[in-house]
Amino acid sequence: MRRLFDDHLLRRIARNTGLLLSGNGVAGILALGSVTVAARGLGAEAFGVLMIFHAYAMIMGGLCRFNVYQAILRYGASCLADQRRRDLQGLLTLGVGVELAGVAAAMALGVVALGWLGPRLGLDEAYRETALWYCLVVIASNGATPIGILRLLDRFALIAWTRPVTPTLRLVGCLAAWAGGAGLPVFAAVWALAGSAEALLLWRLAHLELHRGGWLKDLRLRVRGLVRPHQGLWRMLLWTNLQGTLGMVSGRLATVLVGAMLGPVAAGLYLVAYQVAAVIERPLQIVRRAVDPEFARLVAAADMATLWRLFRRTLLGTACFAAPLLVVLGLFGDRLLGFFFGEAFAAAHPVLVLLALQTALLALVMPSASVLVMLGHAGRLLLAQAIGRGAQLLALLALMQHFGLVAAGAAGAAAAGLELVLVTGFVLATRRAAAPDAATAAGGCAGR
Repeated sequence: MRRLFDDHLLRRIARNTGLLLSGNGVAGILALGSVTVAARGLGAEAFGVLMIFHAYAMIMGGLCRFNVYQAILRYGASCLADQRRRDLQGLLTLGVGVELAGVAAAMALGVVALGWLGPRLGLDEAYRETALWYCLVVIASNGATPIGILRLLDRFALIAWTRPVTPTLRLVGCLAAWAGGAGLPVFAAVWALAGSAEALLLWRLAHLELHRGGWLKDLRLRVRGLVRPHQGLWRMLLWTNLQGTLGMVSGRLATVLVGAMLGPVAAGLYLVAYQVAAVIERPLQIVRRAVDPEFARLVAAADMATLWRLFRRTLLGTACFAAPLLVVLGLFGDRLLGFFFGEAFAAAHPVLVLLALQTALLALVMPSASVLVMLGHAGRLLLAQAIGRGAQLLALLALMQHFGLVAAGAAGAAAAGLELVLVTGFVLATRRAAAPDAATAAGGCAGR
């Protein structure tokens, strides 16, 4: 264990992961509490409707939103290393502009699509007005870009401190709503506005840190020449947008389809099972947020040997973490569901086991996904995700009417296994292709 942390890079990752875990650990407990209170206060059907609201809003936002934070990490790392302030300013200007355009497009799409999708999702007229404003508020509450900026600037402590904001506000608000006997609109308002508060705080912190570091000095808003210093930026933005859209199939889109085909109660059961299964993935997502900037720095420094060593260690750590949690959820998941959410939600245990397996397999995909993106092979990752999520969607539509909720979990687990096989193959191919170039470069240096 001591040798593992002899490397300064791994010590920095461990420090940043610890900071994020400290905030996310508290946030996770509070988030579980807010979901528990909402489920008990609303009951299975109304809670399912709230989760359909949320899934619909996230889908509309995901269809139009570009994951700008990955581009900020990928190209911002070299700007920081070379002290290219003007290029970083251009990158941030472009990123914020693209983000705002995506938010506006998502809002328009959400308004238009709700009129057609509302009846098909089982939302009567009394619910559609609430669904509309909920969708608009959630789409506007985007905190991904400022989080990317703070990660780029190595300000993980600030991210950790903000993580409990949303679940704290949701828990307090849901407790008050439950005590007052409030209905679905009040719970929906609490859920949406809590996310807005955290997003506003993150944008303010990102601005302060950029200003403190002098990166906004002599900032001039311009349109021309923003992309020129960052070769491949548009392609990366397109790939990551498509990846984010495909990533919604497992959770958000599946929740909406379950609600449309099996009803709000089934949607609530599925969403609760999905949230509990996410206990495997969420800590590993935190590790990924700490590792991604290091991958970006290693690519910028062309240090491939260290990159692959870090990749292997990250993959091994992911497997060692996910396996025990998968066993615990398989053995005791029904008791956990009944204890936290009520006996009505214990029926979600079979789908919980399958979703936990899906989550564990997708967690093993994460290190490979980070490496492919940072090496400029986001297209390969997109292909693997398209095949896996497409297979999941087809299986959902074909099997759910005949086999019910369990089919949704089985489709997700099978698709995740397929995606893991494909992504692993692409990573191995990428490394083999890079090996001859490294050998040629080493031979040339030896000859000189």
